[in-house]
Amino acid sequence: GLMRSTLARPAAVVALVFAALGCTQQDAPVQREPTDDAEIDFGPLPDAAPRPDAAPPAPPPDPCAPGQIFDFNTEATTDADGQMIFSGQMGDDAAFGGSCGGSGPTETDRVIKFTAPEAGAWQFFVTPRERFNERFDPILYARTTCDDPDTELGCNDDVAPGRLESQLRLDLGQGEVVYLIVDTIRPLNANRFLVSARRIPIVGVGEACDVAEAQNGCPEESYCRTDPAVRGPEGVCAPRDAPVIDEVFATRFEGVLGLRIQGHDEGGDVDKAHIQLLAGDEVIQLNDQGADTYILTPLEPTFGQQQINFLFRSALLGDFPQTTAISVRLVDTLANRSEPVRADLGSVVRPGAGQACDPNSISSVCADDQTCIDASCRVATAPRLTRAKGYYLAETLRTGFEVEGIDPDQDARGLRLELLGPDDDRVLISGDLNFNFVRTDADAFSALLSATLPRDVGATRARLTPFDAVGLFGEPMIVEGLTPPRRADDGDTCDPAGAVALCREDGSTCFVAQGEALPHCGAPVVQCPESYGELVDLNAYAERDEWRYEGDLTTRYNITRGTCGGGSAQTVFQFTAEDPGVYSFITFSPAGGADTVLYARSHCGYGPDRARVELGCSDDISADNAFSLLRLPLDEGESIYLFVDGASTASGAWRGPFSLTARRLPD
Repeated sequence: GLMRSTLARPAAVVALVFAALGCTQQDAPVQREPTDDAEIDFGPLPDAAPRPDAAPPAPPPDPCAPGQIFDFNTEATTDADGQMIFSGQMGDDAAFGGSCGGSGPTETDRVIKFTAPEAGAWQFFVTPRERFNERFDPILYARTTCDDPDTELGCNDDVAPGRLESQLRLDLGQGEVVYLIVDTIRPLNANRFLVSARRIPIVGVGEACDVAEAQNGCPEESYCRTDPAVRGPEGVCAPRDAPVIDEVFATRFEGVLGLRIQGHDEGGDVDKAHIQLLAGDEVIQLNDQGADTYILTPLEPTFGQQQINFLFRSALLGDFPQTTAISVRLVDTLANRSEPVRADLGSVVRPGAGQACDPNSISSVCADDQTCIDASCRVATAPRLTRAKGYYLAETLRTGFEVEGIDPDQDARGLRLELLGPDDDRVLISGDLNFNFVRTDADAFSALLSATLPRDVGATRARLTPFDAVGLFGEPMIVEGLTPPRRADDGDTCDPAGAVALCREDGSTCFVAQGEALPHCGAPVVQCPESYGELVDLNAYAERDEWRYEGDLTTRYNITRGTCGGGSAQTVFQFTAEDPGVYSFITFSPAGGADTVLYARSHCGYGPDRARVELGCSDDISADNAFSLLRLPLDEGESIYLFVDGASTASGAWRGPFSLTARRLPD
């Protein structure tokens, strides 16, 4: 038996090699002893090949078998708010995948059966059980049949940009059964997690709603609409319907496209339009990469309008003189698009002096020497300076100007600034700059302009040329003898940058009072504006030798930012020092990908452009620590305002759960 086995094995090896090369044994015959293969003893087989008579390996356990599924209702606990909480751990297998992810061979999962105790909208939320587990990146999806992906009801990866937790809302009937599958992006089967379930009330279309769906939700086929410019914690339930275009009017004038789109949208959330340029019936390619669509924002916001009047004007046609028509779609904040509508380009009307005109220059354009003021063509007048005072301080590299002038058109916008040397008109540095502040009174205007130079140019004089909104330039004025910033008393005009004037009195600062156009020195309001909402009194959260508060930025909205960053959403605190000393304020978040920003102010309502009221700002503690830390010396009884914010980056604005801890450091 051993001899025949030894002779037979080379034949088997050669056959495999030739098969791998795409050949057969007929191509290269092999000599072997004539024998009956059924009598050959092959001896022990390699471990990788099963014995012909060996039993097949046991299949992996069915992940949908009753013994493999956890019962949410049986194993969950209920907290003080009536929220059901299930505590679990990822399984050893990767048997599932959702429509939003989790189908990889190493992405372990866990199945949980949930039976709705009552009918309604149920919100499910997945978080890591360990506060410091920032690597856990869960996915949550739900099915009506455990092993049938076609019965998926919903799938969510990240609840918001920069947040790794997952959230899912399901509308369920009483006793309805769903299978919740907790999956993960990373192969960490030791991850322990919490799944919370709570029933939220549903409000009607047109009623106020909670954006985070923590307190309530909107009916099916609707959503909680919020104005992108406001980003408040509350919105209005609005239909998800796509917008409809009723009429498109388009004109061409010297390479400028004028566009008016009229339509309707039940959701009231149209904020942009998509257009394609057409040459006859052919779509024009806009660049070498094949782009063929412009994304337009309107001259005036259309968000909130159910009857839409979308206006646009820009020089889009200069590089595409072959354009004869356009194809237009309206687009809402949910990316719903209207059906495309074609419009041929028409010509604008050129009204004469005193005749009616279109203020947006879409249907009509006044003559070159005129402008449309109060819907009537008038001779355009460039602004004229009557007085100017200039300032320059080499130590700060800041220069500033106070100007007064005449402008019947009431559209003065800025100055062409040319800084000059002491002996000639040689321009040391120049630029066209808009006014920082401007006040108009009938035909007169007063304005402030300040700027920081890249280097000290040794300027002692300046040439100022005013310009207006339509690009008309007035006569230049030479300003002799640039001086350091003046000292300003309470009530005097000033500029927050300190290039024109510095407030003289202690406790006085430069600010713009409500209803005023120009800033002045004085004692601004310390308290927060009503628009900031309710403050948190950090002193009320004392725990032994520290103060600790836990909150969530997902229920907050954006009202301000710090000099070092932020601008996502803020929780605002007031804190009063009980004893003199240095106080430490530090943030933390259990959320994966968390990135907080913390800043403090002496005056609540004055933002980063009033740097003198900001006491400190911290983005990241270190290169590998995205939390925030401030240390501030405070007097006994001194009150400050603290802002916990989220970082805003190119990938999005972070919002999530956080804690703020304050301590007085030892002397």
